[in-house]
Amino acid sequence: MAAESPPQEDPIIKALQEFTTCDVSDALCKLGQPHGGFLPGLTMWSPQRQDGPTKIIGPAYTVKYVPLDDPAPKHPTHYIDSVPKGAVVFVSCPPGRPNAVYGGLMSMRARARGAIGSVIDGRFRDLQEQRELGYPIFARDVGTAPPAPLLKVAGVDVPLRVQSGQDDKDGTVVRPGDYVVADLNGVVVLPPDLAERALPLMRKQVDADDRMAVEIKKGMGFSEASRLFRGNLASDAIILACPPGAINKILSENGMREAVQHTIVVSVAAGIVRHQTETILYGDPVTEENAKDRAWVARALPNIVASLGASATGIEISDPKSPEEKIKAVDSIFTRIGEDHPRSRVCDGRLFVAGGFARKQAESMVEHSLSSTVALLESGKRPAEIAILPASTQAGTAAIRALLASETAPVVRGYYRDPAKAPSEFTSHPSFEAVKADVSDGSTLDFSGSDAVFYVPPPTYDGRDNGEVARRNAINVKAALEAAKPSPRRLLVFSALGSENSSGHGILKINHISDEVLKESVPEVLIARAGYFMESWAHVFEDIKADPPVFHSVFSPAHHQVPMIGLADVGNACAQKLLETGQQLPARPYAFYITGPRNYSSLDVKAVAEEVTGRKIDLVTVAKDDLVAFYSKQVPALNAAELAEMVVASLPGGLLEKDFVRDDDGSTYRGGVELVDALRRLYKA
Repeated sequence: MAAESPPQEDPIIKALQEFTTCDVSDALCKLGQPHGGFLPGLTMWSPQRQDGPTKIIGPAYTVKYVPLDDPAPKHPTHYIDSVPKGAVVFVSCPPGRPNAVYGGLMSMRARARGAIGSVIDGRFRDLQEQRELGYPIFARDVGTAPPAPLLKVAGVDVPLRVQSGQDDKDGTVVRPGDYVVADLNGVVVLPPDLAERALPLMRKQVDADDRMAVEIKKGMGFSEASRLFRGNLASDAIILACPPGAINKILSENGMREAVQHTIVVSVAAGIVRHQTETILYGDPVTEENAKDRAWVARALPNIVASLGASATGIEISDPKSPEEKIKAVDSIFTRIGEDHPRSRVCDGRLFVAGGFARKQAESMVEHSLSSTVALLESGKRPAEIAILPASTQAGTAAIRALLASETAPVVRGYYRDPAKAPSEFTSHPSFEAVKADVSDGSTLDFSGSDAVFYVPPPTYDGRDNGEVARRNAINVKAALEAAKPSPRRLLVFSALGSENSSGHGILKINHISDEVLKESVPEVLIARAGYFMESWAHVFEDIKADPPVFHSVFSPAHHQVPMIGLADVGNACAQKLLETGQQLPARPYAFYITGPRNYSSLDVKAVAEEVTGRKIDLVTVAKDDLVAFYSKQVPALNAAELAEMVVASLPGGLLEKDFVRDDDGSTYRGGVELVDALRRLYKA
């Protein structure tokens, strides 16, 4: 019987058609999913007993049986009448019960509803009827007695803990919408949030195994074939040899996290310190608490004579420290720079070069990446001096953090109304200075000696007109820049998507005004137009303390996607532009965009919050006509109207929607921090 699948064009289900449950489990094991998503003890009973090509793939429609004396109320309607088209009916029975919880009439109705098969975590009955229907059934066993004397349905479309027959105490949780894949090998559950990461791993594994099979049939030994074709799936070390500007794109590729899992990644890119590499890859630096299933990241600094085999290489080892065998592998690699030694090849040394560079190319790039550092030292140039104003803003704080992590060691001055409030992580750094200044008082602003200034126009929510405040503040900044000539040379203005439109409101209005006032104030003017901060969803974790847990979103409809960006990516993007002072720009002002790896919807936020907290959370989207009332509970009426108008501009058909999809045309910095990473950090904090 051919594989059955739902008629809708779900790209994940379509992609899964070519893979077996074993392929899915292999990928999930690499992602750290317990048991590789496998549910022990569930086997095929219909249309045949463990025979034939039957395979089912679809989202789980879950049904929970409990004992009759359980205090949970009985589900008011029969679950089988609500089965969605294309679903896999997944029925859970308490362990140790002899009664069957599923029968032939259930399959008749499920098939009529468009279900593609059923998985019974317990016993089922009417086996002959099931087979005559040709309806796929995967279950633990058969039985005869109906459920009614002992059991009742207490939940539909709820998470299920599969306990029967499991070899661990907690079992596996199956959630509504999880992809259920079942064939002769058994039943596997693939969580949707892992699907896009798992599919590239499946493809790589299957391709490698296919090539192995060809060579084994020709007589090659298994060990040799495995070494040749699976070597790069289990590399001991990965050399990241590329221009610094390419690291973000390389490490943000789909499947990259999984590809480097449990390996040691050694970066030789100039100017990118270890913690920056970790943040690009995972959204935050690697620590003892989050190191599980991540790569170890190290940094190597070979010198300019690497091509002569005479390099004195400095290596910064990862923290937490990588295993001794990984360190030895890295040591072995860099003692052979310049030598054409066979053990540095993929098949023998189990080493591959990320980004597709050949060994000779990688060596050349190592030399090139260091040449600028050598030239800097020989020229006697001083470190860059960068001013951040106001430093207390989210974008300002993120930029300072990224600048202080840079190996170029710039001097960073953070401008605060109260310098005593500067974070200790900054004030303890030898290259940081907290300066007392207020953008609303031009006499306090002094940019003398600064090479670059980062200005973040601050919004006000005290009832004043944001536009007028923005104009006065920008004029103060412009006057201070004029007074400090011939420095600073570069100004980076932090702005927002849509700020080029003069008809904007709220943040868009203050950004547009600031951009216009400052656009020709210094020789190099850049405008950074960023998406919605992922960290702005911090309120979700306060909102859901209510009973029942619920949070509000101003983005409607719930599936409408908007650009979101993590603050770590904002900091890295802005720091990079500030450190490039002196490089020619395509225009003045030069606008560039900062976006995350993808756009997200309110439903995505809900799903991520549920994953992070492990709780079921309700979502309420605020209707367009209710936005002013919603914001009026938080800010004065004038500001509430501005905020509401700004949100309306980001809704379907709004002024900003045209900017929501950006091409990689060189003017877009695409970050690597995923929403789940940002919210997980907020939740832990």
